[in-house]
Amino acid sequence: MEWTFEENKLFEHAIAEFDHDSSDMFRKIASRVPGKTIDQIIEHYKALVDDVDMIEQGLVPLPDYEDANENDVINRRNNSGHQPRRKAIPWTKEEHEFVSLTSTCFAFIMLLFIFLLLQFSVLKSGS
Repeated sequence: MEWTFEENKLFEHAIAEFDHDSSDMFRKIASRVPGKTIDQIIEHYKALVDDVDMIEQGLVPLPDYEDANENDVINRRNNSGHQPRRKAIPWTKEEHEFVSLTSTCFAFIMLLFIFLLLQFSVLKSGS
């Protein structure tokens, strides 16, 4: 089942909010994402963890970029009859590597933040 942008945002916010050691974490997350079952939440969570692992291991290949001509135009008119629009210019290899590295760093920082939150809650509950 596909996830919408809004569902992904709700999912991400819920992950950040709830204790990952909680036995009912997935139930709590599912309560924040309307229309998704606990099984769908678990599957989506596992896919996210797998994606982060693959990125961190360098297993996500970079796309093979071709030189794009800035003046390329789509030669078809859209259904409303407007003039042709410019074709999007693909990212350069360097831009893609920068974004990939940035998102990997962000994912690592988020995981570290979650870990620290969990450690803080363990220390606080142990006091």
